[in-house]
Amino acid sequence: MEYKKIVKEKYNVHIINTNRFKTVSLSVIFSNEFNKNDMPYLNLLTKNLISSTKKYKTSSSLAILGEELYGSSVSASFGVNGNIERMMLSLEFLNPKYTEHSMIKESIFFLNECLFNPNVSNNCFDNNYYEINKNNIINGLKSIKDNPYSYAFIKYKNEMYKGTPISYNLYNDIKKIETIKNEDVYKFYLKLIKSFKIDIFLIGNITNENEYIKYLDKMFSKNENNFNAKLNYEINTLNVDKKTLKEKRKFSQSQLFIGYTFEDLTDYEKKYVLTFYNAILGGINNSLLFTEIRENNSLCYSIDSFITREPYSLVIETEIDKSNYDKGVKLIDEVIKKMKNKKDVELLFNTAREHINTSLNNFYDSIITMIEHYYKKEFCDTDDIETRREKFMNVSLEDIIKLSKKIHKKVTYLLEGDMNEKDSI
Repeated sequence: MEYKKIVKEKYNVHIINTNRFKTVSLSVIFSNEFNKNDMPYLNLLTKNLISSTKKYKTSSSLAILGEELYGSSVSASFGVNGNIERMMLSLEFLNPKYTEHSMIKESIFFLNECLFNPNVSNNCFDNNYYEINKNNIINGLKSIKDNPYSYAFIKYKNEMYKGTPISYNLYNDIKKIETIKNEDVYKFYLKLIKSFKIDIFLIGNITNENEYIKYLDKMFSKNENNFNAKLNYEINTLNVDKKTLKEKRKFSQSQLFIGYTFEDLTDYEKKYVLTFYNAILGGINNSLLFTEIRENNSLCYSIDSFITREPYSLVIETEIDKSNYDKGVKLIDEVIKKMKNKKDVELLFNTAREHINTSLNNFYDSIITMIEHYYKKEFCDTDDIETRREKFMNVSLEDIIKLSKKIHKKVTYLLEGDMNEKDSI
């Protein structure tokens, strides 16, 4: 695998040359500083850009075009990374060496159609698709209240990460989305292509990069992009008071989330030691949490932990019966204490190392992981994958024990299942 960055006047091209895929992936990412008011527009925009274009006015005609291009497909997504909001439009197509050389031009034309030739008249997207997409979004968001895990996770994040981008969820903006007009989404589209940072990721066995660049230059030649800001990716502080919250809903099981912060983490601890800590605590199959809570005490079917970055925190999540809440929390506290015990940590140290090494190997087989890695490098000082492997392998037991003394429990959120036998009939 080889990585190369080409800096253009209006955008950057990131070429990841690898022979692991028979397809070529081309993704255009628009980035800007996070603004919660933009998120509903980004959501609506992603749906409408891939519904129809001026030339291909229906979703079915776009699908037919993709089939004619040997199964090519265009997708769109949006989200938040650190302190940055972004929209990504992606094209995946069979490498032209297996089909026809002209597929480079034809496939990029497909992406260009969706991005720069949307089905717009009178400064509005096609109203039929707009209303369908809007209603689908609203109905999907309203259904979250019926999903105990999704609902509880949103409520937990509202408390744990209050005031940071990671706390945002569209569920909290349903009423706003209902009022957004078609023409306002089109205005936002114009703002995005003119004033957001643009990064293009080209991934695959690229033997003729100059030809790809030629068509990309043509694609963006008329786009008057004026982005010139410096985006700040990292969120280094998380100020949250210690609290316990309980909410009752008519679900059969209870969802428990416990959030932790860390005091004065070094860069090395953030990048490497914290990953080891999490793996041993709850990130691998036979973790300390799983062994104690599930295997030894049968309080749940599964329990795990994961790390958030920007801001840095650790989350423990499980589904339990409400009658087991007190005992479960007490045992989780005891497991956190065990992470300070060298003998307990040592039992899983090598397993965690093998798990991390396997995850690093998977980097080379995942297009999205490659994109995320090099995208973050645009904003932060991050090590390349093999440097990371070397540093992970040098993490010691002492490093983990030292980090374990910096953890502080902050938010405990229980969505208490309150469904009795009568309710379940």
